[in-house]
Amino acid sequence: MLKVQETLSDGAIVWKVHVYKYELSDGQTKEIGEGGDGMPVYSQDQFKEFKPKLEEFRQLKKAGPGEDLGTYEETVEGRVFSFKREKYFLSDGTEVTWSVGTPK
Repeated sequence: MLKVQETLSDGAIVWKVHVYKYELSDGQTKEIGEGGDGMPVYSQDQFKEFKPKLEEFRQLKKAGPGEDLGTYEETVEGRVFSFKREKYFLSDGTEVTWSVGTPK
């Protein structure tokens, strides 16, 4: 596992992804994200409801870093990760926290 990504919206986890590095039979390596433990399953209607907010957040993240909330450590699948947290605000006032954890 290379990293863990979490997107939280107003205190509730919206998206949690574990990113793994795989070596393919032809020698290529590929990074693939998979739903992490506790990742909720959303219906298509639920996803359509929060997709515009997710797209706005992605654009904000591309534009630059959010407010630095510091770092913390957490054990994920038996490994300690150091998480860097950033906070963003969407146009409707929704608070989004983005965390990326890398192995320590």
